[in-house]
Order: sequence, then structure tokens, then C-alpha cells
Amino acid sequence: MTTARNLNLLTRDQRPSAPNLWPSRSTLNFTDGRGRPLHTSTNRRFDLSDGLMAHWPRASRIVYLGVSTKSPSWVTWTEEALREIERHIRYDLGFDGYGVTLTRLTPQRRRAQPCSTEFRWKLRIRNR
Repeated sequence: MTTARNLNLLTRDQRPSAPNLWPSRSTLNFTDGRGRPLHTSTNRRFDLSDGLMAHWPRASRIVYLGVSTKSPSWVTWTEEALREIERHIRYDLGFDGYGVTLTRLTPQRRRAQPCSTEFRWKLRIRNR
């Protein structure tokens, strides 16, 4: 959970102006379990519920999400930056009544990589 103290660790430019914005200059890549592309978005206002669940016939879904950003404010995938992305995912899906279990897929040794390099998660989305 992001607290006021945690938000203070992010630079002013890293903090989204609204809780439903992805970092500026982001690319979101969605794939299925076989690595087949589902969707790609560069829209800061991309809504996970609308984009992933609106036309999905089942109550749950597993997708893989890769996030990268060329924002000068997001330089390295620090723990705080990762938590901010995860907070955004939970907020976005939770707002529309979905629960989500997140699993970080990018290996621990690569977590200090530049934010311009894609970081990947497994998302298990379900109706609450």
C-alpha cells in the first residue's frame, strides 16, 4: 500500500497527477500465457478493466503485463517505482470491482535496470 511517506520518496514528476494515470511516455504490453500479444497501449489513461475484462466471458483471467517508460522522471526500476506501478494496477482494477494477484516475473538481479527496459508481471484478475 502506498502511504504518504512512500509517495514522498518519489520525485514530484514520478507521482501521477491522478491515481489512474500511468507514467508519462509508458508502453504497456499485454500477452497471454503462451506469449502471444493481446494488446499494446501508450495511453496514460489506459483502463485495465475496460481493456482486459470488458469483453472477457469468464469471471477471471490471467494476463502478462510488461511496462516500460521513457520518462526522464522514471530512471530505474527501484522498489518504490515497482510498488507505485503495482498500486496503480490494484487501484485501477479494484475501482471496477476486480481483485488482482500480482507476481513479479522480472528476475531479482535485473530489478535495478532502467525503466526504459520492460518490467513484467503476471496478473491474475478475478471478480470480487
